[in-house]
Amino acid sequence: MISKSNARKSAVVFGGSGFLGSYVVEELVERGWWVRIADLNAPHEELKFGDYVFCDLNNKDSLAEVIPVETDVVYNFAGMSDLDEALNQPLLTMELNILGNLHILESCRKQKVRHFVYASSAYACSESGSFYGISKLSSEKIIEEYQNLYGLDYTIIRYGSLYGERAGPHNGVYRLLRQALEKGEIVHRGDGEVDEPSIEVGTQVSVAIESSSSQIPSLAALATVVRCEPESESSCIIGVEISQMK
Repeated sequence: MISKSNARKSAVVFGGSGFLGSYVVEELVERGWWVRIADLNAPHEELKFGDYVFCDLNNKDSLAEVIPVETDVVYNFAGMSDLDEALNQPLLTMELNILGNLHILESCRKQKVRHFVYASSAYACSESGSFYGISKLSSEKIIEEYQNLYGLDYTIIRYGSLYGERAGPHNGVYRLLRQALEKGEIVHRGDGEVDEPSIEVGTQVSVAIESSSSQIPSLAALATVVRCEPESESSCIIGVEISQMK
């Protein structure tokens, strides 16, 4: 068990070695937080963090010692994120995105975590999301019930299409650019009517961090943020859609 300084805020970032997660880890450390990365893969060599723990979402026993007691914020950026892969592997998608998230929530409850931040997707409310969208929306409902029953404060962020220099082969923008470079053309499925803006990942890091604080960020983020705390008396909308209950 790694002890944390009482003067520093603490966070555990599931999927902290990945695309969006690594940027959030980087910014949290820059702000002086103690950060633990929980991931199947070891972090990038240049990434600064408190410590790293190997973690498999399908194995709840591997989560037993991951989250320290009374951690300030737990982030979940882990799981299946590729729509095409989700179409071909529905069972794995549900295991990672629903059951895996449930394992994290249960650990948060037992360890008295103060706030939980979940990276959902715009596909959670889209007919084109298929198994991936279903898995995200299902997890959102489970998170809401954990707040209702156990008082676990949460923030749900429905991200659109993100891009950035750490993006990998599963990233939509990465694949389009690779097509252009290798084939001299871009082929993208659709009817030409869908307006789906792509968002530079750096602009979304502060959304993930500040949405877990008591102050709602006043920004025009291309993401839907749903925040919930016990004993809510009001709700408001800022930016594209930031809903708060407290």
